Amino acid sequence: MNKKQIADLLIKKQSINNISELHDLYCSDEDIKNNNVRAYSWDCKTCGAEDIRCDLNGLVQTGDDPEFISIKDNNFWDGCEQRNDPNHE
Repeated sequence: MNKKQIADLLIKKQSINNISELHDLYCSDEDIKNNNVRAYSWDCKTCGAEDIRCDLNGLVQTGDDPEFISIKDNNFWDGCEQRNDPNHE
């Protein structure tokens, strides 16, 4: 997925307001020099989670879970809605 595709999905899910809220991440000074983006990060407007990171395939590692989940997966967004629900324990 490219940055626009990821941003469009996050905007649709109301996680960010615009593409400028999706930040480029690099792994090294060499990556920065060559503008070689390795991942993206954002702060979720829906649930308040900060510094969520996804790779270029839209995969996110959540918490201590070693498994990755796609931002296209409804289970990822179900967790977002639960974190935003004041009645959820």
